[in-house]
Formats: sequence, structure tokens, C-alpha cells
Amino acid sequence: MTPTFQPRIVVAASLALPVAAMAQDARFFALGNVDGEPGCNDNGCYLSDAPRVSADGRVVYGASFIEGFWSAVPNVPFRWTIGAGIEAIGPEFGPGRLIQSVNSDGSRVLGQTWQWTAIDGFEDISARLPAFGTGIVGASADTGTVVYLEGLIVDERPFVLELDSSDPPRELITPDIGQERTGLDFAVSRDGSTVGGRLELPDFKATPAIWPLDGDFFLPGDLDPGERSGGVVDFSDDGSVAVGFSRQSGFGWAGFRWTADTGIVSLAETSDQETFSPARAVNADGSIIVGQTRTFGTGSGDAYLWTEDLGLTILQDYLIAEFGLGSDLAGWSLEEATDVSADGRVIVGNGLNPDGILEAWVVVLPGSCRADFDGDGELTIFDFLAFQTAFDAGDTAADFDGDGRLTIFDFLAFQSEFDEGCV
Repeated sequence: MTPTFQPRIVVAASLALPVAAMAQDARFFALGNVDGEPGCNDNGCYLSDAPRVSADGRVVYGASFIEGFWSAVPNVPFRWTIGAGIEAIGPEFGPGRLIQSVNSDGSRVLGQTWQWTAIDGFEDISARLPAFGTGIVGASADTGTVVYLEGLIVDERPFVLELDSSDPPRELITPDIGQERTGLDFAVSRDGSTVGGRLELPDFKATPAIWPLDGDFFLPGDLDPGERSGGVVDFSDDGSVAVGFSRQSGFGWAGFRWTADTGIVSLAETSDQETFSPARAVNADGSIIVGQTRTFGTGSGDAYLWTEDLGLTILQDYLIAEFGLGSDLAGWSLEEATDVSADGRVIVGNGLNPDGILEAWVVVLPGSCRADFDGDGELTIFDFLAFQTAFDAGDTAADFDGDGRLTIFDFLAFQSEFDEGCV
């Protein structure tokens, strides 16, 4: 990446500014809606939902609801940052999941039939997909690797397409284990090496499944696939850790963590016949998992955080006990955590706000700080000098606004984060 100019005057002006303090508090953000008003139907009112976060934790994407007709609540894809707030990035869509994958720095997001980039904006890519397909059902926005299903409902076959190449799509070969069809949701590791999902079995059962793109399909774990139900929903960046949900005994579902060495390991006790605790997402190295736990028959749940040390922990309780966010979360019910940043410091999800309306939220935990560019634990003049050096060298680390170019706007973005301090 080559700088388009040398804005040293910006640095010179910045050196006279007061040094921002390093904040050490967790922060909670409610994302609202692109037009500020909820979309309502016969089932209730909704502001925003299903957020996903970039690996660096800077940019959040999701669905923003708008007023619809009768029982339909259309939505638009949104982009949110701490500095700019929420903004629409695409046209109105019908109800349904919008965001499939966000890349590492938030400059690219893939939807079911579209993509948005910081350089080119919204682009309809439905022409790249089969006329009788499902649209994108899993993706890695970093590599442009997407999965779609082609064929009739009773005979849908998964295919992988590399959006950034001219290579033809290739089918994910699946041996016959008595499955009736594949599931509708797939996961793709950030490096594009591994695909995961589920195979639908008779009698309303299913089994988690993994397709390494340079190897052979296999079923994770060592249990009879006919005796459990579940699927893979996310991977660590390199595909070595898979997370999902599995019914290994009884009726309840538990989130799981899988590696080749450990097999499937449940995150919660599955002997509870009425508990559902599916995993939703995992961080870069597979050490932090987020999801939802709820009791069968209830319409709501609780967002959870899992680490090896904490075990499965209710996120809202953890935020209040460990970080004193009781006043920020008063009246809120954090119902589901849907994604987590690479370092596990930024968690996003949805819940009911104090007015009882579904709304997306972001939690930022104390930790690393991008504005601390020299990594010494303080925000000082030397961070500006380190940033200037990286910019002059064409280092992508200086692309602070995530648009794929080095411009004056990267200096402005760096200045803004410096002034905000670190969390």
C-alpha cells in the first residue's frame, strides 16, 4: 500500500494537543436504529438485530428495522462505529438475516446476495450466484470465500465460490451417511480454509459436519451421528477450533468446542432436559466463545461468555460484577451474544432495551488500544511519531479508517481515537 500524500502538517499540529488518558473501564453501547424509530408488526417492535463485528473490534454491522406493512418488518443493513454511530449501507430488504461475514478491519461485509466495501460501497452480487440457489449461507469476507446451496430443498448441494477469483464454483463433497439434506447455515474460517455446518438426518436429528477445503469431509467428535443433533456455527481464524451446538444426551442442547485433539467438548451440562446453550461465535484463537442460554419454552434467554477459566458465565452478571456496569445496563436484558472480536475484547449481541424493544448492543472490555501505536501502554507524542513512520512506509497498520488506502482521513481517524482515550 503506497501513501497518496505526506500530511506532516497534521502531525505537527497534533503534537501540541493534550495527551489523552488511558481509560480502564468497560463500556456499553446501545446501537439504536438508522432512522431512530422502531419497526413494528403484530409480534412487537424492533430497533436493530443480529450484529457482527470486525476482527479488530472497530466496526459493527447488522440489521436495522424499519416500519413495514401488516406483519412484515423490512430491514436495512447498517454499519456502526463508536465515532460515527449507525448508518445504512444498503437498500431495504425483506425480513431475514442480512449479514453473513465481516472482514478483519471492517472494510468489507458480505450479505446474502450483496457485498459492501469502504471503497466501492454497496454492490449486488446476485448474478454471481445460481438462479435456483439459496444465496450466500456462509462466508469469509477476508478471503471472499462463500458457500451457497443449489438444487431443490430435498436435494440441496453445497458449493464454494471464490468471489475474488475467476475460478468456477466447486461442490463440497459429502459422503452418504443417511442424511436427508444439508442445513441452511454454514461457517467459513477467516482464512477460508475450512467450512462447517450440519447434515439433516431422519427423525429431526442432525450432525455437525466439517469440510476442510484441502482435505476430506469428516464428522467432528466420536459420537454416533444418529444419537445427537447440532451443527458447526463458527471457527477460529485458522479453522483448528470449531464451535456450535450439540444434543449429546437427553433433550437439551449445549454449546460445544471442538479441536482435533479433544473432539467435541460441551460448554454446559447436557443432562438438563430443558436447557439450550448454543455457541454463536468464537474469537481468533478459539479461547473465548459467546452465545445464548435459555430454558425450553421461554421466549427469551441470556447472552453468555465462555472461557476455560470462567466456564459458561452469564454476560450481564459478569459485566455488572466485574466492571460495575449496573447503571448502564439498568432495565436491559442482554439476550444473546452474536459475535466477538479477535482478541475477545469486543462482544456484540441483541437484547431487550428498557422499553422492551429488541435492540443491538456492543460491549467493549478493557484491554489493548489501537491509538497506543508504539505499544508502551501510554498515549504520548511517540504514538504520533510511530504512526507517521508506519504511514510513510506504506504499512497497512496505518490504515485507521479501514478503506484500503492511506490518506489524510487515516490521520483524522487516529487523532479521534487518541482523543477518546483507550478502553
